[in-house]
Formats: sequence, C-alpha cells, structure tokens
Amino acid sequence: MASLGAWLAGAGPVVLPLMVACFGLVAWAIHRRRAKADRSETKIHNEGVKP
Repeated sequence: MASLGAWLAGAGPVVLPLMVACFGLVAWAIHRRRAKADRSETKIHNEGVKP
C-alpha cells in the first residue's frame, strides 16, 4: 500500500489547491451553520418567545 506522501508527490501541483479548497468549503459550511443557529436564537429572543 502506498503512503499518502507518495501519492501526493505523484499527483503533482493539482492536489494542494484542491485540498485547500476542500478545507475552505468545510470551514465555510461550519461557519454558516453556526451563524444560522445564532440568527434563529436572536430572532426568538427578539420576539419575546420563551424556548
């Protein structure tokens, strides 16, 4: 079985930008989910509805 380092070395300069893009997409999705939860919590408190 080949190691990850050998696979990345053979893949060339394409892998690094793809990895950065994937990590960025995951970080954005997590941030968006947390921001959405914060907005809904604020909306409930602004309306005076008790959870």
